[in-house]
Amino acid sequence: MGAAALLGWLLFSLRGHLPRRNDVIDAPITLITSDREDLGCAADHSFGRYRCEYQAADRRWPAPPAPAEQLAAYYTEDRRMFLIPGLFQQPALAARYAQEPPTQVSRDSLHRFTARCKLRLLQKTDEFQVRWVRGKDWSPGSAAWVAEPIECHIQEGR
Repeated sequence: MGAAALLGWLLFSLRGHLPRRNDVIDAPITLITSDREDLGCAADHSFGRYRCEYQAADRRWPAPPAPAEQLAAYYTEDRRMFLIPGLFQQPALAARYAQEPPTQVSRDSLHRFTARCKLRLLQKTDEFQVRWVRGKDWSPGSAAWVAEPIECHIQEGR
């Protein structure tokens, strides 16, 4: 009886720690500037006003989403995946991109950095595909939150 009460208390107290819709979280996202063009997702439906660039792997939407509404998949330093719209439109990331444009530079020579972002969680999904490099294969997505960036600042890689 005591064990059941303890388990019930633990489950009740953990309930407040599970992420929920509209929660604002801190997310350290690891990036290189070429991610702006390389990262992508595919899904046959929208997530509110946001959607992936592709409706299915290698099939774009007839009317592409605006850059601020286009989702891409990103990983945090602790390997949590998020689908985030317009991340590189955040002022800190736009400035970082301008400092190191990826044109005519190999991905391997780009400097890794971390965008420390506040994200508002909108919807959890596992119905999408991801692409990590433009022109390469697509993979099934795993459980991820669609999340709006509120603000980001840059921390350079080590």
